[in-house]
Amino acid sequence: SIPVLAARGARPGKTLVTTAGVHGDEYEGMEAIHRTFEALDPSSMAGTFVAVPVVTLPAYWMACRVNPLDARNMARVFPGSTDGSASERLAARLLDRVLRHASLYIDLHSAGRGSHWVTLCGFSNHGRQAETARAAAKCFGAPVIWEHPHDPEAGGRTLSATNDLCIPSLYT
Repeated sequence: SIPVLAARGARPGKTLVTTAGVHGDEYEGMEAIHRTFEALDPSSMAGTFVAVPVVTLPAYWMACRVNPLDARNMARVFPGSTDGSASERLAARLLDRVLRHASLYIDLHSAGRGSHWVTLCGFSNHGRQAETARAAAKCFGAPVIWEHPHDPEAGGRTLSATNDLCIPSLYT
């Protein structure tokens, strides 16, 4: 199962989808999603906010980066497979049930328990969605914006899968 929070605005509009907890020890994004969701006022919103605060529940329960069910890094298995490992099945379901509905997708990451990273917002400059992603990255407000070229060999990321669907996407 995948926990999902959703708020539909009073007026029609686009859909922002955000995820956190792809790695079970990245707590900042999980907290940010809950705080954002609690602060929303659907009566003043246009469009829809959909969020998955914890993508990889088993990794969250074990406070580890990889999915303990198959020792796979969820950030390297997208688009997944309906008949693959536990992580591949989860990736396929998340992509099919949630991510593909985004007008803009944000994948929240952090350094986890064992690292320190600079705050950044990244996006791929590949495809017709690149201009929207670039503008969204600038609005995000991170001190570092990382625009990178498309690398077909670097598949397996959520952004690889959403870029293939022409969805403007960011990772932080």
